[in-house]
This record gives sequence, C-alpha cells and structure tokens, in this order.
Amino acid sequence: MAAARDNPKPSGKPPRLSHVRRPLGPVDWYLEADHLLAADQRGFQVQYRRFYFTDIRSILIWPNRLLWVRLGIEAGIAGFAILICWLLHSSNATMVAVLLAAAVLGMELKLGPRASARIETAHSSYTAPLAGRWRDAERVVGALAPHLPASAPEAVEVTTK
Repeated sequence: MAAARDNPKPSGKPPRLSHVRRPLGPVDWYLEADHLLAADQRGFQVQYRRFYFTDIRSILIWPNRLLWVRLGIEAGIAGFAILICWLLHSSNATMVAVLLAAAVLGMELKLGPRASARIETAHSSYTAPLAGRWRDAERVVGALAPHLPASAPEAVEVTTK
C-alpha cells in the first residue's frame, strides 16, 4: 500500500498539459521534467514529437481569426433548419430549432476563439494548437514558463497576432 502512495504516476503516463480537439484528430501535450511531448493523432496514426526545453527557442500562441467564419457557418445551418421547420408549419419544431441555435451560438461566443501555436527549436519548428481555446493559453504558458531555461525568459509569448 505504501508503494502506491510513493509513486505519483502508477500508470506510468506523464502528466497531460492539454488535449486539443481538431477535425483531423486530437493533439495531446504531455509535460515532463526535461521535455514537452506532442502526440498528434490523424485518423488512426499517431505521430510523437519531443521538444527538449534546452532546445526550445520560442513558443508563440495566438488566437485563431476564424471565429466569425465558424459562427457564420453555424448560423447558416441553424437558419436553414429553422426555415425547414417553419415551412412545414411546425411551431414547436421551429421553437426548438431556434432555442438550439441560440444555445450553440451562445456557447461558441462564450468560449471564444480557438488558439494556434508554433514551437521553434534549434532544429525545427512545429505548428499545432497548444491550447484548445485562446482563454486557456495563459494556463498553458504558466505551466511551461518554469521549465524553460533561465537564459530565455522571453521564449514563451502570448500574442494577439
């Protein structure tokens, strides 16, 4: 019993920094003592990328500008569903469609824009979302900042690019 309490990770999995859902597949970021691990899943294939903190030159996180495009597409689909319900003379279905559309659009507005990120190392650069939403970027940066070398305190940057 004491051995289970002494081992903070009994499953052997590293602590997950973030999980970002994308249309092509999720990206999981794991934080270790000396590196950052990205598990990029596309379909049934998972590609692992390891970024050692000593090699990281910069991490740039910015909000995705497609929020209004996404909201427009969602509003167009909702408007089409509302129009079909209205043409079928179903007031209950029309009301349900209006309420669902308002809920979906309201949640998307409340959550805010999605975030994009770019990690540049001494050897390469990698572009993948590090935080799911722009509002989560500060939490991710706060978790990464203590692990970066003291010689590059400005390596992590959150920008409104």
